[in-house]
Amino acid sequence: MKPYRSALCRPAAFVALAVALLVAGCASVNHLREAQAAFSEASALHNQLQLATQWEAGPEAVVTNGGAEQALQMQVLYGSALQSLRQLDADRKQLESDGLWGVACTLKALTQWRLGLYNEAVATARQARSEGAKLLPRDDALLTALPGLVHNSEALILVKTGTARRLTDQEFDTARQLLAAPGDGALTILEAARTRPGIDAQLDSYFLQAKLAAHVNLADLHLRRPDRPRPDSEVAAAKADLATFLLQVDAAGLPDTTRAKIADTWRSTLAF
Repeated sequence: MKPYRSALCRPAAFVALAVALLVAGCASVNHLREAQAAFSEASALHNQLQLATQWEAGPEAVVTNGGAEQALQMQVLYGSALQSLRQLDADRKQLESDGLWGVACTLKALTQWRLGLYNEAVATARQARSEGAKLLPRDDALLTALPGLVHNSEALILVKTGTARRLTDQEFDTARQLLAAPGDGALTILEAARTRPGIDAQLDSYFLQAKLAAHVNLADLHLRRPDRPRPDSEVAAAKADLATFLLQVDAAGLPDTTRAKIADTWRSTLAF
């Protein structure tokens, strides 16, 4: 059995993408600025921790690698961001008039996700969409993707459980539903986010890498239960998504050695 491999997402640079996409161009509302700054700093730490941690070792290696203080600081910053965002209800009319209420809702949902407040994150995303908040294409796509990101994180918890003991049938089936259920599994939701109008290539790459992370979690899930073989159709889908991502890597004009390393890393992590 292969050792547990963290996390959402690989490569680690994925972690920082949403921040750059989300915070660009926001107006000077104090609580929103404070939340953006805290979220951005927390996400940068998140990225550093993933870069410093061997994927095979899992998130607990952050502590043994001397990153416990950074991990705590990251959580404090996410908490600070959420505290600022929760104070924005009083500023809602101003934010709406500035066209920023959708930005605030998106940032809040992402922060809740990062803090492991999964039900709250999904509720925030759904409320923003159901209330008809004015959403930039980027925010619309991120809120569409949010339940898929949450499902992926929830499934990862179950996959990690399988490193300590054999997953029960119920745990296995729950994780599979979170990742691969038609209609509301992470893979389906994230693909739907990719098709939202007006998103740019960087955001599309963000969602595609999130899909690859879901494929990794599926592969790891089946490694934990070798008596439950992985369907060939899912392996083919993972290969197709990886091929699409590698085309994006080719288009980015990276050096050949870097492109080869990215391709080899993903193929190894995806277990094919």
